[in-house]
Amino acid sequence: MKKLLLTGAFALSTFLTANAQDVLFNVDFTDLEALSDWYLMNADGDNQTWNVVEDAEVDGYGAGIAFSASWTQAAGALTPDNSLITQAFELPANGGYASFKIGGIDPQFFQEHYAVYVVADDAFTEVIDGLSAEPATATVEDYLALLVDPLLEETIATAGPSVKNIDLADFSGQTVRIVFRHFDVTDMNLLLLDDVSVTTGTMSAGSVIASQFSVSPNPANNIVTVANANNALVTGVSVADVNGRVVKNVSFASVSEAQINVSDLSNGVYMMTISSDKGAVTKKIVKN
Repeated sequence: MKKLLLTGAFALSTFLTANAQDVLFNVDFTDLEALSDWYLMNADGDNQTWNVVEDAEVDGYGAGIAFSASWTQAAGALTPDNSLITQAFELPANGGYASFKIGGIDPQFFQEHYAVYVVADDAFTEVIDGLSAEPATATVEDYLALLVDPLLEETIATAGPSVKNIDLADFSGQTVRIVFRHFDVTDMNLLLLDDVSVTTGTMSAGSVIASQFSVSPNPANNIVTVANANNALVTGVSVADVNGRVVKNVSFASVSEAQINVSDLSNGVYMMTISSDKGAVTKKIVKN
Protein backbone atom coordinates (compact mmCIF):
# COMPACT_ATOMS: atom_id res chain seq x y z
CA MET A 1 0.00 0.00 0.00
CA LYS A 2 1.23 3.44 -0.87
CA LYS A 3 2.19 5.44 2.19
CA LEU A 4 0.11 8.50 2.96
CA LEU A 5 1.67 11.92 2.54
CA LEU A 6 1.08 14.99 4.68
CA THR A 7 1.53 18.22 2.77
CA GLY A 8 1.57 21.85 3.73
CA ALA A 9 4.06 21.43 6.57
CA PHE A 10 5.83 24.33 8.17
CA ALA A 11 8.93 24.16 10.36
CA LEU A 12 8.05 23.99 14.02
CA SER A 13 9.85 26.43 16.23
CA THR A 14 8.43 27.17 19.69
CA PHE A 15 5.02 27.49 21.30
CA LEU A 16 3.19 29.84 23.63
CA THR A 17 0.17 28.84 25.71
CA ALA A 18 -2.19 30.70 27.96
CA ASN A 19 -3.34 30.12 31.48
CA ALA A 20 -7.05 29.48 32.06
CA GLN A 21 -8.41 28.41 35.45
CA ASP A 22 -6.68 25.15 36.39
CA VAL A 23 -5.27 24.49 32.90
CA LEU A 24 -1.56 25.36 32.95
CA PHE A 25 -1.37 25.21 29.19
CA ASN A 26 -3.28 23.83 26.23
CA VAL A 27 -1.71 23.62 22.76
CA ASP A 28 -3.65 22.60 19.64
CA PHE A 29 -1.01 23.61 17.05
CA THR A 30 -3.32 25.92 15.09
CA ASP A 31 -1.38 29.19 15.22
CA LEU A 32 2.36 29.26 14.58
CA GLU A 33 2.62 32.99 15.25
CA ALA A 34 1.20 32.50 18.74
CA LEU A 35 3.46 29.56 19.61
CA SER A 36 6.66 29.99 21.54
CA ASP A 37 8.79 28.55 24.34
CA TRP A 38 8.91 24.91 23.22
CA TYR A 39 12.11 23.23 22.02
CA LEU A 40 13.14 20.75 19.34
CA MET A 41 15.97 18.24 19.68
CA ASN A 42 17.25 16.12 16.81
CA ALA A 43 19.51 13.42 18.27
CA ASP A 44 19.88 11.26 15.15
CA GLY A 45 21.90 13.77 13.12
CA ASP A 46 19.69 14.14 10.04
CA ASN A 47 17.77 17.26 9.01
CA GLN A 48 14.36 15.81 9.86
CA THR A 49 12.64 16.88 13.07
CA TRP A 50 9.19 17.64 14.45
CA ASN A 51 7.05 19.90 12.29
CA VAL A 52 3.56 21.40 12.49
CA VAL A 53 0.63 21.87 10.12
CA GLU A 54 -1.77 24.61 11.17
CA ASP A 55 -4.66 23.54 8.94
CA ALA A 56 -4.31 19.78 8.47
CA GLU A 57 -7.20 17.58 7.39
CA VAL A 58 -6.51 14.30 9.20
CA ASP A 59 -9.38 12.18 10.50
CA GLY A 60 -9.65 12.20 14.27
CA TYR A 61 -7.43 15.24 14.84
CA GLY A 62 -8.07 18.97 15.14
CA ALA A 63 -7.13 21.57 12.55
CA GLY A 64 -3.51 21.76 13.73
CA ILE A 65 -1.12 18.88 14.41
CA ALA A 66 2.56 18.30 15.15
CA PHE A 67 4.29 15.40 13.47
CA SER A 68 7.61 13.55 13.20
CA ALA A 69 8.56 11.25 10.31
CA SER A 70 10.11 7.81 10.09
CA TRP A 71 9.65 7.87 6.31
CA THR A 72 9.27 10.60 3.70
CA GLN A 73 8.75 10.43 -0.02
CA ALA A 74 11.92 12.44 -0.61
CA ALA A 75 14.27 10.72 1.85
CA GLY A 76 12.72 7.25 2.06
CA ALA A 77 13.26 5.30 5.29
CA LEU A 78 14.32 7.34 8.32
CA THR A 79 15.40 6.29 11.81
CA PRO A 80 14.33 9.26 13.92
CA ASP A 81 15.36 10.30 17.39
CA ASN A 82 13.36 13.50 17.54
CA SER A 83 12.18 15.23 20.70
CA LEU A 84 9.50 17.87 21.11
CA ILE A 85 9.87 19.56 24.50
CA THR A 86 7.15 21.65 26.10
CA GLN A 87 7.47 24.95 27.84
CA ALA A 88 8.51 24.92 31.49
CA PHE A 89 5.68 24.81 34.01
CA GLU A 90 5.43 24.55 37.80
CA LEU A 91 3.10 21.96 39.23
CA PRO A 92 1.31 23.02 42.42
CA ALA A 93 1.20 20.93 45.58
CA ASN A 94 -1.98 19.15 44.45
CA GLY A 95 -0.20 17.82 41.36
CA GLY A 96 -1.61 17.60 37.88
CA TYR A 97 -1.85 15.52 34.74
CA ALA A 98 -0.97 15.78 31.07
CA SER A 99 -3.36 14.90 28.27
CA PHE A 100 -2.62 14.54 24.57
CA LYS A 101 -3.78 12.85 21.39
CA ILE A 102 -1.28 10.70 19.49
CA GLY A 103 -1.20 8.13 16.69
CA GLY A 104 0.07 7.07 13.29
CA ILE A 105 -1.29 8.49 10.07
CA ASP A 106 -1.08 5.49 7.74
CA PRO A 107 -3.63 2.62 7.88
CA GLN A 108 -0.83 0.12 7.18
CA PHE A 109 2.41 1.77 8.33
CA PHE A 110 1.22 3.07 11.72
CA GLN A 111 3.59 1.25 14.12
CA GLU A 112 5.51 4.32 15.26
CA HIS A 113 7.39 4.14 18.57
CA TYR A 114 7.49 6.95 21.10
CA ALA A 115 8.06 7.73 24.78
CA VAL A 116 7.01 10.54 27.10
CA TYR A 117 9.32 11.87 29.81
CA VAL A 118 9.32 14.64 32.39
CA VAL A 119 12.60 16.52 32.90
CA ALA A 120 13.59 19.15 35.43
CA ASP A 121 13.69 22.60 33.83
CA ASP A 122 16.98 23.63 35.48
CA ALA A 123 18.81 20.53 34.21
CA PHE A 124 17.31 20.94 30.73
CA THR A 125 18.19 24.65 30.60
CA GLU A 126 21.77 23.89 31.60
CA VAL A 127 22.12 21.48 28.68
CA ILE A 128 20.48 23.87 26.21
CA ASP A 129 22.74 26.72 27.31
CA GLY A 130 25.73 24.42 26.94
CA LEU A 131 24.72 23.39 23.43
CA SER A 132 24.30 27.05 22.47
CA ALA A 133 27.64 28.19 23.92
CA GLU A 134 30.69 29.00 21.77
CA PRO A 135 32.44 26.65 22.08
CA ALA A 136 29.74 24.19 23.16
CA THR A 137 29.99 22.91 26.73
CA ALA A 138 27.30 20.25 26.34
CA THR A 139 26.47 17.54 23.80
CA VAL A 140 23.39 15.76 22.52
CA GLU A 141 24.44 12.84 24.71
CA ASP A 142 24.06 15.13 27.74
CA TYR A 143 20.50 15.78 26.64
CA LEU A 144 19.73 12.09 26.13
CA ALA A 145 21.07 11.38 29.63
CA LEU A 146 18.12 13.41 30.98
CA LEU A 147 15.64 10.98 29.44
CA VAL A 148 15.29 8.28 32.07
CA ASP A 149 12.23 6.43 33.40
CA PRO A 150 9.63 7.28 30.74
CA LEU A 151 6.11 7.83 32.06
CA LEU A 152 4.81 6.19 28.90
CA GLU A 153 6.54 4.24 26.13
CA GLU A 154 4.81 2.24 23.42
CA THR A 155 4.64 1.21 19.79
CA ILE A 156 1.39 2.37 18.18
CA ALA A 157 -0.86 -0.71 18.08
CA THR A 158 -3.65 0.42 15.74
CA ALA A 159 -4.22 3.06 13.10
CA GLY A 160 -5.85 6.29 14.19
CA PRO A 161 -5.52 8.65 17.16
CA SER A 162 -5.64 7.72 20.84
CA VAL A 163 -6.08 10.04 23.82
CA LYS A 164 -3.52 9.56 26.59
CA ASN A 165 -3.58 10.89 30.15
CA ILE A 166 -0.47 10.85 32.34
CA ASP A 167 -0.40 11.47 36.09
CA LEU A 168 2.20 14.08 37.08
CA ALA A 169 1.68 13.87 40.85
CA ASP A 170 5.28 12.73 41.44
CA PHE A 171 6.47 16.15 40.21
CA SER A 172 4.31 18.32 42.51
CA GLY A 173 6.06 21.52 43.52
CA GLN A 174 8.67 21.21 40.75
CA THR A 175 9.28 23.20 37.56
CA VAL A 176 9.47 20.70 34.72
CA ARG A 177 9.02 20.13 31.01
CA ILE A 178 7.38 17.25 29.13
CA VAL A 179 9.35 15.52 26.36
CA PHE A 180 7.71 13.70 23.45
CA ARG A 181 10.38 11.47 21.90
CA HIS A 182 9.89 9.70 18.55
CA PHE A 183 12.56 7.00 18.25
CA ASP A 184 13.40 3.29 17.94
CA VAL A 185 11.52 2.93 14.66
CA THR A 186 12.28 3.03 10.94
CA ASP A 187 10.37 3.09 7.65
CA MET A 188 6.83 3.59 8.94
CA ASN A 189 5.38 7.02 8.14
CA LEU A 190 4.35 9.82 10.54
CA LEU A 191 3.74 10.09 14.27
CA LEU A 192 1.02 12.70 14.89
CA LEU A 193 0.53 14.70 18.11
CA ASP A 194 -2.32 17.06 19.01
CA ASP A 195 -4.17 18.72 21.90
CA VAL A 196 -1.38 18.76 24.48
CA SER A 197 -2.49 20.12 27.84
CA VAL A 198 -1.47 20.10 31.49
CA THR A 199 -4.15 20.48 34.14
CA THR A 200 -3.72 20.85 37.89
CA GLY A 201 -5.32 18.49 40.39
CA THR A 202 -6.04 14.77 40.30
CA MET A 203 -6.94 12.95 37.12
CA SER A 204 -10.51 11.67 37.25
CA ALA A 205 -11.27 7.97 37.11
CA GLY A 206 -13.09 8.57 33.83
CA SER A 207 -10.00 10.12 32.27
CA VAL A 208 -7.90 7.16 33.37
CA ILE A 209 -10.31 4.66 31.83
CA ALA A 210 -10.70 6.70 28.64
CA SER A 211 -6.95 6.73 28.11
CA GLN A 212 -6.87 2.93 28.15
CA PHE A 213 -8.82 2.52 24.93
CA SER A 214 -8.46 3.61 21.31
CA VAL A 215 -11.15 3.34 18.66
CA SER A 216 -10.08 3.11 15.01
CA PRO A 217 -10.56 3.84 12.25
CA ASN A 218 -12.68 6.84 13.04
CA PRO A 219 -14.51 7.74 10.82
CA ALA A 220 -15.26 4.16 9.70
CA ASN A 221 -17.42 2.45 7.06
CA ASN A 222 -17.41 -1.15 8.32
CA ILE A 223 -15.18 -2.60 11.06
CA VAL A 224 -14.26 -0.52 14.13
CA THR A 225 -11.50 -1.88 16.39
CA VAL A 226 -11.47 -1.14 20.11
CA ALA A 227 -7.88 -1.62 21.31
CA ASN A 228 -6.51 -1.57 24.81
CA ALA A 229 -3.03 -0.48 25.91
CA ASN A 230 -3.24 -1.02 29.67
CA ASN A 231 -4.54 -4.55 30.32
CA ALA A 232 -8.20 -3.57 30.58
CA LEU A 233 -10.56 -6.26 29.28
CA VAL A 234 -13.56 -5.42 27.10
CA THR A 235 -16.81 -7.10 28.13
CA GLY A 236 -19.25 -5.26 25.91
CA VAL A 237 -19.78 -2.45 23.41
CA SER A 238 -23.01 -0.58 22.76
CA VAL A 239 -23.62 2.04 20.07
CA ALA A 240 -26.26 4.76 20.37
CA ASP A 241 -27.41 7.36 17.88
CA VAL A 242 -27.57 11.09 18.63
CA ASN A 243 -31.07 10.63 20.10
CA GLY A 244 -29.77 8.13 22.64
CA ARG A 245 -31.36 5.11 20.96
CA VAL A 246 -29.15 2.01 21.24
CA VAL A 247 -28.69 0.66 17.70
CA LYS A 248 -26.09 -2.03 18.40
CA ASN A 249 -25.08 -4.03 21.47
CA VAL A 250 -22.29 -6.63 21.39
CA SER A 251 -20.96 -8.76 24.27
CA PHE A 252 -17.35 -9.98 24.55
CA ALA A 253 -15.66 -12.57 26.76
CA SER A 254 -13.16 -10.22 28.47
CA VAL A 255 -10.96 -9.49 25.44
CA SER A 256 -8.14 -6.96 25.10
CA GLU A 257 -9.23 -6.03 21.56
CA ALA A 258 -12.74 -6.05 20.12
CA GLN A 259 -14.11 -5.51 16.62
CA ILE A 260 -17.56 -4.13 15.88
CA ASN A 261 -19.17 -4.16 12.43
CA VAL A 262 -20.94 -0.84 11.82
CA SER A 263 -21.56 -1.34 8.09
CA ASP A 264 -25.30 -1.73 8.71
CA LEU A 265 -25.59 1.68 10.40
CA SER A 266 -26.66 4.82 8.60
CA ASN A 267 -24.02 7.48 8.05
CA GLY A 268 -23.71 9.87 10.95
CA VAL A 269 -22.41 10.44 14.47
CA TYR A 270 -22.77 7.79 17.18
CA MET A 271 -21.72 7.35 20.81
CA MET A 272 -19.90 4.09 21.52
CA THR A 273 -19.89 2.92 25.15
CA ILE A 274 -17.13 0.46 25.97
CA SER A 275 -17.61 -1.66 29.10
CA SER A 276 -14.58 -3.33 30.71
CA ASP A 277 -13.31 -4.80 33.95
CA LYS A 278 -11.84 -1.35 34.74
CA GLY A 279 -15.07 0.55 34.15
CA ALA A 280 -16.95 2.07 31.21
CA VAL A 281 -16.13 4.91 28.84
CA THR A 282 -18.00 6.53 25.96
CA LYS A 283 -16.33 7.67 22.75
CA LYS A 284 -17.75 9.47 19.73
CA ILE A 285 -17.49 7.70 16.37
CA VAL A 286 -18.46 8.74 12.86
CA LYS A 287 -19.94 6.28 10.34
CA ASN A 288 -19.23 7.19 6.70
